[in-house]
Amino acid sequence: MDNELKAYLDQQFQQMRQETAEQFAKVDQRLDRSDQRQDRLGMDVRGVHAHGIDLLGQVRLVVESLANITQQLKRYDDKVSRELDEIRALNRLS
Repeated sequence: MDNELKAYLDQQFQQMRQETAEQFAKVDQRLDRSDQRQDRLGMDVRGVHAHGIDLLGQVRLVVESLANITQQLKRYDDKVSRELDEIRALNRLS
């Protein structure tokens, strides 16, 4: 193999090594960004989970309040019904 061909091949191999190293560097950068996105996503998911738990607590309070209001309305309805029955009974006597 003559020196000129050897030098040419060495230059080509060096260029290929450099391009390969650049490609690996780009892949590493993409993986790093992907890892950062996954970390942010994990934080976002934990934040959503915490908000979800808080929201469930608030919904539970609303449901308990509605149940309490429903009981109060039922008692009021029963009271009004009794009073109307008494008024009707008094009207019949008159």
